[in-house]
Amino acid sequence: MVKSQDIAAGAQQLGLANLPVCVHSSLRSFGWVEGGADAVIDGLLAAGCTLLAPTFSLMYALSGPDEVGPVYTPDTPEMNVGLGAIPVALLRRPERVRSRHPLNSSSAVGPLAERLAGADVSDALYASFEALLALGGWVLLIGVPLRNMTLIHLAEQKAGRPLVDKWAMAADGHPRPVRVGGCGRGFPQLEPWLGPLARETFVGASRWRAFPAAETVAAAAAAIRAKPDVTHCGRESCEYCNATLRDQLAGPAAK
Repeated sequence: MVKSQDIAAGAQQLGLANLPVCVHSSLRSFGWVEGGADAVIDGLLAAGCTLLAPTFSLMYALSGPDEVGPVYTPDTPEMNVGLGAIPVALLRRPERVRSRHPLNSSSAVGPLAERLAGADVSDALYASFEALLALGGWVLLIGVPLRNMTLIHLAEQKAGRPLVDKWAMAADGHPRPVRVGGCGRGFPQLEPWLGPLARETFVGASRWRAFPAAETVAAAAAAIRAKPDVTHCGRESCEYCNATLRDQLAGPAAK
């Protein structure tokens, strides 16, 4: 059985103590954790980490500019539960801070939470990840593959790859265009570039891989520029991968 102190020890072993860490996680990967998702959060906080996690809310997406719907605010408790039990538990904490992007928000707890997701962080897509880079943060994959690393979407953006256009309600009650990340099924194909950056350990049955955020974004962006199809998921029907690859190869003049 894994306990909260084992979580703290794992973070310390990877050199993550007192650092901001973006967590992508599978609670099931541990086998069993005494105290569940909250014990994982408590263990990382006990190591001095500030936790950042994606808390996307795609239920706020509109079908187009003529549709209306509810307005997202950082106070909303709703998120896509498919992201896992740990971010769901993080979002339920009264002290959590949530960013302002209406569809792809991130939430944080810990000493640097305001700097990662607070009111001074813009509502631009991946603004919290930019803050993570500026603070020397890390990404921690807890029992999940590279496919789950949302930070790679920031690398796509920096490599000049277009993002996905959606619609959501603005604070003034009018629909506005927003952008989100596309398909991540092909992200594991970046392993030759990103794998050497990782630190690894096991906590219970869960494989942990920690990546320095700034170096990871730089390496992934370089790989995408050099080999534009490197993250294509391989599905001929994938409109996201096909469109982003086509537009990236066409260059800025075609956009």
